[in-house]
Amino acid sequence: MSQEIESASSPEEAKKPSTFRFVDYRVYQDSKRWFQEVLSLKGLLESTPELWNQLKANVMSVVMNITSSSTKLPLEARRYLGFSITSANKAVACLDMACDLKILTPEEFQTLSHGFQGVIIQLKGFIKALGVHIKARAESEKSSVLPA
Repeated sequence: MSQEIESASSPEEAKKPSTFRFVDYRVYQDSKRWFQEVLSLKGLLESTPELWNQLKANVMSVVMNITSSSTKLPLEARRYLGFSITSANKAVACLDMACDLKILTPEEFQTLSHGFQGVIIQLKGFIKALGVHIKARAESEKSSVLPA
């Protein structure tokens, strides 16, 4: 057992080792919540297995790419967060098709797509912040080079 888990004062602390930065990201928490919402649709979408499988895979991809981004340098992290945006858009397309097939009501579609819109907004903000970090670092490195 790791020292982090042994020294934790509560089960919640034991679940969140400091090496897993993504656990504290709001966008990660929100995307997990929307993944759980999508899982609750299983009974409705089982009649269309292709659509159900695509929806599950894309929502899981949102979460997993956020996770992957946390271990990357800023430039590569931006790519993974972009993959999350693409997957969120694909998930909303699946929900839209489910609405067209009368599997979801327009209200259910609106609620779910609004949730994914919030995740996409957060991801875009995260990407922008990483871009600022990259630019600042490049300028810092440029100014630290001495002229010949």
